[in-house]
Amino acid sequence: ADLSALTFPSPYRINLIKEIKDNIPPERLVLGSDYPIPITSLWIGAGGEIDKEEWEHISKISNPLDRNVETIRALGFDEQVLHNAGIVLRLEPVPGNK
Repeated sequence: ADLSALTFPSPYRINLIKEIKDNIPPERLVLGSDYPIPITSLWIGAGGEIDKEEWEHISKISNPLDRNVETIRALGFDEQVLHNAGIVLRLEPVPGNK
């Protein structure tokens, strides 16, 4: 599953974050890009899913792709999801394989 749309400002997304983190292992998740679809931390900060300091930091990041990565991190997703696309595209080795 691709996580990039989770940073889109939608009220339907709020409950999905916890469900995804609780039910889908990190090795099954990737962070793609929905660019140029708006990538914002505004809804996330307003929904209380990240603390105010993190929300303020993320909202000041000018690069939308960097903002998307930092939002996924602030939401508490495993760092592995940031590397899984490279594995799927065979740009990075599969962990445990040589």
